[in-house]
Amino acid sequence: AEELGFYGVAIRLIQFLYLFPPLLSGSTFPTFARLAVRDNEKMRALLERTLTLTFLVAFPIAVGGLIVAPEIVEFIFGKGYLAAIPALRILMLTLATTFPIALLGNAVFAYDKQKLLVAYAAIGGVANVILDLLFIPPFGILGSAWATLISQILAGAYLWRATKRISAFEVLSRLPRGLWGTIGMGGVTFLLHRSGVNLLLTIGASAAVYAGLLLLFRE
Repeated sequence: AEELGFYGVAIRLIQFLYLFPPLLSGSTFPTFARLAVRDNEKMRALLERTLTLTFLVAFPIAVGGLIVAPEIVEFIFGKGYLAAIPALRILMLTLATTFPIALLGNAVFAYDKQKLLVAYAAIGGVANVILDLLFIPPFGILGSAWATLISQILAGAYLWRATKRISAFEVLSRLPRGLWGTIGMGGVTFLLHRSGVNLLLTIGASAAVYAGLLLLFRE
């Protein structure tokens, strides 16, 4: 029961961050639905741009959250919940899959290929159950967090490949500048974290550095 309480803290924080992908995907779906029928080339271009945007948002949040997880937990819940930090750090990595998956799901739906979403959900659900059974007994809530991350990667990889067969989008070649920006931001975040700078100041400074690096890289 105690471990479930700590895991609940990590899940609540992650679920709050999970609210952002549906906001973006919901705003793009009408355009997806129109272009999927009329102009596949424009649909592909829009999907590439929006997927790139989701990664540009997900990467710094995941890396920054991984670094300042102790301060986040203490700031919101107090020192009594610091045991939730390791699970939160693992779950932060799931943002790199959940952000693009929301867009991929809408793209699949726009192409009227909903059966792919059923297979995606089945892969994620079955993998999560199996990995929970394997990982939770020896590792507790860390095992559950790893099971969630791995199952999301497996299901996300399937949906990515399936969507790529429908619309031959290319995103990976667009990501290096965002990755370099994330690395630079992560370095600044780590230095501020180690220096004991206030959490809100650290987040603000890290966001400013990341935005500046993207501008510098013309991203």
